[in-house]
Amino acid sequence: MPDWAVALCEAVRDANPLSMTAAAALFGDMASQAHIPFDFAKGYCSARAHEMRRLINEQGVDCRKVFFHAAKDHSIRVEHPTNGTILWSYHVAPTVAVQTPQGVVRMVIDPSLFDRPVTVEEWTSVMTCEKSVLEHTSGAVYQPFDARDDEYRQTERLLEEARVVAEAWRRAGDEMERAETVAAARAAADALVAQETAARQPETVETAWEDGIVPETWEDDGIVPDEDSAEDDDAA
Repeated sequence: MPDWAVALCEAVRDANPLSMTAAAALFGDMASQAHIPFDFAKGYCSARAHEMRRLINEQGVDCRKVFFHAAKDHSIRVEHPTNGTILWSYHVAPTVAVQTPQGVVRMVIDPSLFDRPVTVEEWTSVMTCEKSVLEHTSGAVYQPFDARDDEYRQTERLLEEARVVAEAWRRAGDEMERAETVAAARAAADALVAQETAARQPETVETAWEDGIVPETWEDDGIVPDEDSAEDDDAA
């Protein structure tokens, strides 16, 4: 699509912005979704963002996304109030158009980092990275490289895993115990998924891609990195 067409589409999307009050209410609605583990910010941002996108679209609100990528051999660092130091290869969250005194701006809905809608500038201000790229995309983009999950199957699977991992992390004590517990919880979740997959008609990678699902092996071998911490990437 030519640049002028992209600009026109964005202008149409932003032609019916939310008020600040409506944006705050939308944020509160997203933050209250118990099935999305916002308190475990160390991973699964793609699944959280895509599920919020689905819920926001159901309310008739146009939703886009913003990705903050670390350059190769770099990591995004966040000092989280409850999760401690987090290292990501990228982070993503949904954005909505909001009418502000300064005009219409895209504001980020990210309950894993904030307690209110924030501007993109404020969103990135809590993340440090020596070399990074900020990318605005359509809401349909699930992971980097324009990967999609149009039927939300990958989203549902990863959110289920995220809930298991988050609960294990909350119950653990010190950081070393938490790392071991999270690894065990992920292994158990992966085993459960493997059992469920074996009971169904197996899908080839080609079929999964055609259906708009990010092949699970991509996350494992690093071709499409998830937002998990550098420790997890090293262990992969």
